[in-house]
Amino acid sequence: MTELEAVNIALQTIGEMTLTTATTIPDVYEASTALEILTETKRAVLSQGLNCNTDTNWDFTADTTGYVALASTVLRIEASDATNNYIAKDNKVYNKDKNTFLFDPNSKVTLDVVWDLDFDNLPPAIAYYVAIKAARLTYQRLIGSTDVIQVLLRDEEDAKQKMIEHDTDTRNYNIFDTNSTRRVITRTRNPRGLFG
Repeated sequence: MTELEAVNIALQTIGEMTLTTATTIPDVYEASTALEILTETKRAVLSQGLNCNTDTNWDFTADTTGYVALASTVLRIEASDATNNYIAKDNKVYNKDKNTFLFDPNSKVTLDVVWDLDFDNLPPAIAYYVAIKAARLTYQRLIGSTDVIQVLLRDEEDAKQKMIEHDTDTRNYNIFDTNSTRRVITRTRNPRGLFG
């Protein structure tokens, strides 16, 4: 799904004519509003950290002055090593434990990163969910009829379930990865009374 197709879903939802090219979006108030809401919705959904936009153990390098700058495409960071407490602040990495932006110059800081992606690069299930949610928000903000919003919310919930299924499928979860399962498998004896 392209960004233009997502904007057209929102336009159809509010009863407006669809567009044939993305270059005409800025010329149409409803279309430009739909695009703004689509962008806002995409960032909100991706901020959750899905499999398609999350990298673990990503190395960032401090510059010669000791600052670790973050690109505008970084939505969220977390220290890969749980003993460190890093956050994004003023588009830089901030060490909360030491209350400083400064790291050793040219040193590596390893982070788990949630990235913003272009809409056109989203997996289809996620793009569809973002488009349906943005269409509902566009309708809600521009029209506001309660009955239709309820129908749109049901469509949005269906799309969300498909997105969650897609994300779960691509993460390769394994029942044997959890500590509680590992304890059951590796125990040397069966507790009395478990089987009667």
